[in-house]
Amino acid sequence: NLDEYKGFVEKSLSEEDMAYFYEHNSENIFGLLINQYLILKDEKDEIVDAYRWNGTQYEPLFKKNIQSLYFDKLKSKDIYQSCAIDSLMNCTITAITGKAGSGKSLLALMSAMYLIEKGKYDRIVVMFNPTKTRGASDMGFYGGDFIDKAMQNSIGQILTTKFGDRYAVDLLLSQNKLKLVSMADCRGMEISDSEILWITESQNTSIDLIKLCLSRVSSGAKVFIEGDYLSQVDSNAFDGNNNGLKRMIDVFKGHEEFGYVQLQNVWRSKIAELCELL
Repeated sequence: NLDEYKGFVEKSLSEEDMAYFYEHNSENIFGLLINQYLILKDEKDEIVDAYRWNGTQYEPLFKKNIQSLYFDKLKSKDIYQSCAIDSLMNCTITAITGKAGSGKSLLALMSAMYLIEKGKYDRIVVMFNPTKTRGASDMGFYGGDFIDKAMQNSIGQILTTKFGDRYAVDLLLSQNKLKLVSMADCRGMEISDSEILWITESQNTSIDLIKLCLSRVSSGAKVFIEGDYLSQVDSNAFDGNNNGLKRMIDVFKGHEEFGYVQLQNVWRSKIAELCELL
């Protein structure tokens, strides 16, 4: 869908038009929404620069290195990931969508850990909806306490894969730098000013459910939301017009608190890229 909002526009400009743009940085030449990205290309259709429209002027992207004790230095794979990192750093709420292997959860998690280690926030609150993968059979009862059950779910696979092993995840949980919350239990809680709310696999939410989760957030907190409403929805309850992630993007776009980037490339592996052909 060519009219679908992706959080960015791409423009190929002549040398003359490029010069005009740089001389009129505070003029919204391309009619962008607040926090929408402009990806500039030259006459050969090669990317030369990118900016975020902040409502007053075009701002260059966040350029600092993002590092964490738990990860190697974060280097964006393409301009779309660079835009996503900029939004994660600058916007109160950032949504990232993209295909499996596009880097959604890694960008969000590494950025959150960077902000925590910089002392900007105290912990990541991971809010998840334990939805069975579409077409897969249920293994039935999971033993253990809440953490054990959560770690046997998809959220556990995501965390252990990104952090490297279960020990690293358990350490962060014991240090209260990481907190797991099932969406089934989020009513009545509050995400405080010192916390980052991370909602992963958010394509598995209804409008009511994502509204409930986001209404828990205090004014000083940050929110990272990522998912893929185009091809990874696991329940008919979240299909189409009732998808919470898609509805949130449609409603929030253009508001000064909100940024969004739809990632365009699969980076995990050639196999993951080939899977998109199935």
